[in-house]
Amino acid sequence: MLKKLANEDLRKAGTQGRADSGGAFGNAAAGKVTSVTSEAGRVFGEPPDELDETWVHGMLVGGMAAEPDQLTLARAYADAASHLIDPALASGEPWRLCYPILYLYRHALELYLKTALPPSRRPRHDLRPLLRQFETLVHDQLGVVIPDHVLDDLRTLATIDPDAQGFRYTHTRGGHRQFLPGEYWVSLRDLQRFMEVVFRDLEQLLWRLPRQQSDRWSGS
Repeated sequence: MLKKLANEDLRKAGTQGRADSGGAFGNAAAGKVTSVTSEAGRVFGEPPDELDETWVHGMLVGGMAAEPDQLTLARAYADAASHLIDPALASGEPWRLCYPILYLYRHALELYLKTALPPSRRPRHDLRPLLRQFETLVHDQLGVVIPDHVLDDLRTLATIDPDAQGFRYTHTRGGHRQFLPGEYWVSLRDLQRFMEVVFRDLEQLLWRLPRQQSDRWSGS
């Protein structure tokens, strides 16, 4: 009850702060706005003519500015998850960033596994068959046996969010409140170390697989 009340106070304080300071939608939270303000400015614009490699304060989005391959994208999601660990711990309320961290790690894992498998054998988002297929692949192709304790944690992650919806939404597509299966304590530092080791070893295995087995050189 105390935690619930505290969370409600924080929510109200945040809403009031946004209402007092004004923003992209003015004082909408306070019911004082009749139109959207221009204070937020613009974000997406035409690429400047002088744009070159020294422009490191932003990024080019769209067109030819695409991720070069799926492995690079997997690394980016893994890095994004890892970069959230420190601010989550420093906040004293790491649960606030729990779902974004877990989703980013989960999606990085999905991309790593799909990079190793032929397109015809990839389920859409379910990690459980992906893990089974990858386990079989590296055993048959490389003679590698993935340790049981590693598989246990990866399977747990896959079971908690089998369809990549659980860490992204609070409600199901049907509008029902979503509760994740099971109940687990997760140390963020242990999670960070575990995923770093898993992704490192996955990359090593990917480079040992026959070239035609993986799309790590392509953007598919």
